[in-house]
Amino acid sequence: AARLADGFLASAGGGAFGETYRKVREALDRHGRGDEAFPYVASGVAFVHEEAGRAREIVGPAIAYQRTRYAEWGTDREKPRPEPINEEDLPWERYLVGTPEEVADGLISLHREAPYDHFCFWGRLPSVTHEQALENLRLFATEVAPRVREAVGREPA
Repeated sequence: AARLADGFLASAGGGAFGETYRKVREALDRHGRGDEAFPYVASGVAFVHEEAGRAREIVGPAIAYQRTRYAEWGTDREKPRPEPINEEDLPWERYLVGTPEEVADGLISLHREAPYDHFCFWGRLPSVTHEQALENLRLFATEVAPRVREAVGREPA
């Protein structure tokens, strides 16, 4: 990526986000591109609700379904299918799910770990209703994004 690409999309939920950022920056330096603009984009699950518990109730089934599908797709055909992921086993610390304050704090922490340029997330996870998705996006745009921009010193795109 550092030699040919014009940016990097990194998973923000796997625990190696900062380490990946440092590796990308080192590779850019090795290829003489350390001074270039090279967007580092964080990708993850974000869902905002006024009540943290309700946020988890809404997206828990969707995240469990999505993780189960990814595990199946990543398994060789001749291997046994992985067991389904249960909602109660989800590592919630990997997801930005909660109140506007909690999600904003998570994004600010993530930015301190690795100063990403953009954050992308599913606007509507499986089983989330249209109305729930719209409310999530409204809260993200009006309450989360301004807090994050203010904390990390960024202007709106």
